[in-house]
Amino acid sequence: MIAIMLSTQLLADTLDEAIRYYNTEALPHLRNTPTMRTMHSLLDRDNNRVVVLTFWATEFDFNTYYAEAQTQLMLSGLAPFLAEPLTREMFEVFE
Repeated sequence: MIAIMLSTQLLADTLDEAIRYYNTEALPHLRNTPTMRTMHSLLDRDNNRVVVLTFWATEFDFNTYYAEAQTQLMLSGLAPFLAEPLTREMFEVFE
């Protein structure tokens, strides 16, 4: 299994709007992805930092999801809220 960590800093004056976009656009899109195992969204309001952890059976599953046009469209909708580009990191999950 792999974990993908997306992180960024949001513009302070767009925090609530960014959360609304995430809850109405990004989150439903992620939840409708059958190859994603689970996810966790983390928010540090004091520093406007967001981290989203998603878990996938394989790297291929994630890469297939990430390459979809609908995924790219959803991610581009986040652009007005970002103070910096999204950072994406991949980790192997072990027990």
